[in-house]
Amino acid sequence: MKLSFLILFFLILSSASEGAEQRLKQVRPDKNKSATQNVQKTADKQPEKPSQFQAEVIETLRTIAKQNKTAYEQGRADEKSWNSPSVLVNVGLLIVGVAYTLFAWRQWLAIHRQGDIADKTLNHIDRQAAAAERTLDAIEKQVIVASDSVSVAKAAAETASRQTEILKAGQRPWIMFQVDDWGLPDRHDPSLGFGGVIKWSFRNVGHSPAFLTELVVVPDIFPYPLPNEHPDDQSPKQFAKFIIPPNGKHSSSLPTIVDAGAMQSIFDGKQCQVVYGIARYHDSMGNPHLTRFCVLRHREAEGWKFEPVGPPNWVEYT
Repeated sequence: MKLSFLILFFLILSSASEGAEQRLKQVRPDKNKSATQNVQKTADKQPEKPSQFQAEVIETLRTIAKQNKTAYEQGRADEKSWNSPSVLVNVGLLIVGVAYTLFAWRQWLAIHRQGDIADKTLNHIDRQAAAAERTLDAIEKQVIVASDSVSVAKAAAETASRQTEILKAGQRPWIMFQVDDWGLPDRHDPSLGFGGVIKWSFRNVGHSPAFLTELVVVPDIFPYPLPNEHPDDQSPKQFAKFIIPPNGKHSSSLPTIVDAGAMQSIFDGKQCQVVYGIARYHDSMGNPHLTRFCVLRHREAEGWKFEPVGPPNWVEYT
C-alpha cells in the first residue's frame, strides 16, 4: 500500500510541473523561445538530472521492489523446503486423508463381512425354520395318526368293555319273579268265597349261582291302571345267602283275602290284583344285585289279562 501511495504522489508532482511549464510558455512565448531552444539543445546533449525528491521516491521504490523480490524468493524457497509450515500442513493433511481412507476401507470391509455373516445367519435361520416347519408337519401327521389310533383303540376298548359286560352279564345270575297261582276264582261267585292262596317263585335265569340275602313279596289290590309311584318297601325277610342255582328256583305261597266290594271292582275292571316286592342277592364274586318286581292281572270283558311287569318305577334289575 505504501508503494501505491508513493507512485500516486510521484505522478501528481509530474503533472504539476508539466502544467507550470505550459503556462510559462504561454506567458512569454517570444522572449523565452530562444532560451527554450537553448535549453532543449542542452537537454539533448546530456540527460536530465532528476530532482532530489524524485530521487528519493525512486530510491524508495527500488527498496520496496527489492523487499518484495526477497519475500517472493523466500516464499518460493519455503514452498520447496520440506520443513516449511505449508508443506508440513499439506503433508499432515495428506497423511490424515490416507489414514481416514484406510479407516473407511477397513470399516467397509468389516460392514461387508458383518453383512455376509448376517446373510449366512439368516439363511441358516431360514433353513432351521424350514426344518422346524417340516418337523411340525411330521409331528402333526403323527398326532393325527396317533389320534386316529387313540380313537380306534378307544373304540376297541369300548367294544371290549361292552363285550366284557355282555360276557359278565351272560355269566352272572339273574333272578326273576313269577306267579304260579293267583289264588282267586276265575268267575265272580259269592258262594266260592273271597279268598285264596297265591303261589309264587323266584327263578335264576342266569349262568351262575345266586346267593339270596333279602326278600319281600307283597300281594295287594290297587286301582287300575296302577299309579307311577310304588308304595314304600316293607321289611324284607333275611336269608343267609340262600343259593339258587342256574335254572333253579325258590318257591313259596301267601294267603290272600278280598272282600265282596273289592272283588266286584276287580270283575268290573276298576281294580287289579298285584304282587310286588324286592329280592337282593350276590353273585359268586360277591357283587350285589337287586330285582324289584311287579306283576298284576286285571279283568276285562274278554276275561283275565296278565301283565308280567308294572310301571317303570315299580321294576328294576341290577
